[in-house]
Amino acid sequence: MSTGIPPKFWNCDGEVVDKVGACGCNGTLEAPSTSIVAEWHLICESAWIPDFITSIQMAGMLFGNLYATQTSDWYGRKYSTFSTILVCALGSAVAAVAPNPYIYAVARFFCGAGFSGYLSISAIYTIEFMPTKWRMLCGAVGPFGEATMSLALIAYYIPTWRYLTWATMTPLLLTPLIFPFVPESPRWLLQKGKTDDLVKVLTYIAKINKCPPIELETIEKIVAKANPTRKPTDVKEPRLNFFDFAKSKNKEIRMKAICLMAIFFAFSIIYFGLSFNIKNMNGNLYWNLVFLGFVDSVGFKMAIFVMGR
Repeated sequence: MSTGIPPKFWNCDGEVVDKVGACGCNGTLEAPSTSIVAEWHLICESAWIPDFITSIQMAGMLFGNLYATQTSDWYGRKYSTFSTILVCALGSAVAAVAPNPYIYAVARFFCGAGFSGYLSISAIYTIEFMPTKWRMLCGAVGPFGEATMSLALIAYYIPTWRYLTWATMTPLLLTPLIFPFVPESPRWLLQKGKTDDLVKVLTYIAKINKCPPIELETIEKIVAKANPTRKPTDVKEPRLNFFDFAKSKNKEIRMKAICLMAIFFAFSIIYFGLSFNIKNMNGNLYWNLVFLGFVDSVGFKMAIFVMGR
């Protein structure tokens, strides 16, 4: 919302002019709007910069998806999830104080990386706590659309883009408070053969749900079944990466992954195309954002009735 909204009217030495007149202004040019376009005069020969910043942010999202999913396999879901939140928070903080569009663009790259990384890992993270029957709820009941609608309300009362950036990043600063209470993914611990940590996590989950803890013998059998060819603990196993996936002989999994990537690629073009182009839509900007969030909210909830059938 703050990256590319050009003011309709400008003030050139006390005279109100439109965008064309602003390009020909030889005096002091000001605008009442609070977007980066108005603050840094990103019009005329600099009109390409706001959209280019958006492209840089999307490049950050691509990078975030790659690094976050890889590190989550290497170091665990918990630490990777909170690291993406930290990256997003730091990027937002730098963006809020950026003195020029160049620093702002770099900051938005890290915002995109942290945001997309969080989306990727959090989906896996929550699913691995759920039984197969209920996994579809993890992506369907999340308040993504509701958050978009609330953003419209926040932006309405905090129109200055710097203050809005600080306001929207404030919840990120609170996440360290819940870090000690969030356990590591039991599924990831199981795959890595970390029996001791797995016992602690399952015991903690059983305590929260007021259920009897799982016996150690049962957990060891589950670990042994999940890792029948696991090497001894004193042997360091190789870290798998995307190239290992590409070279995998399991053609079925690879084909499914490619199909899912194609589906998400098409979805992203439509979704982000509409979201980033909301500045050019007719009507009230804030109401358009509310409607966008409402469609998100309804669409996610409707998915509950079609997934798993």
